[in-house]
Amino acid sequence: MAVINSTIFKNKPLKNGKFMVYISVAHKSVTKFITTGIELEGEYQLKNNKVIKHQNSELLSLKLRTIIERYEKELMDMDTSLYSCAELVSALKHKKKSIRGNTITSILGTYVESLSREKSIRA
Repeated sequence: MAVINSTIFKNKPLKNGKFMVYISVAHKSVTKFITTGIELEGEYQLKNNKVIKHQNSELLSLKLRTIIERYEKELMDMDTSLYSCAELVSALKHKKKSIRGNTITSILGTYVESLSREKSIRA
């Protein structure tokens, strides 16, 4: 089962001095990150997946919660045991809902088989 949380890298400030909020996806002892587009002034403004002590905290919290809920819903619809963490993040980023139940490797294998069948038919 994959675990989703929000996080800030306090040692990676942006050029404007603010910090980007990331969504962390932890699966099979590996953690990958997805950017959210939300910038905060420091780690103190993010607590329990909510934005606090910010002039737009309610709006930013809603935006962050919406992103997390969308990713969680997509993960619930997938068989996460078939995917590596990198494949899950790629599927979440690019909304590859059509590959549920299949791994990238199995899809490519099917594609190669179909190409080889077409080649043998034409020959």
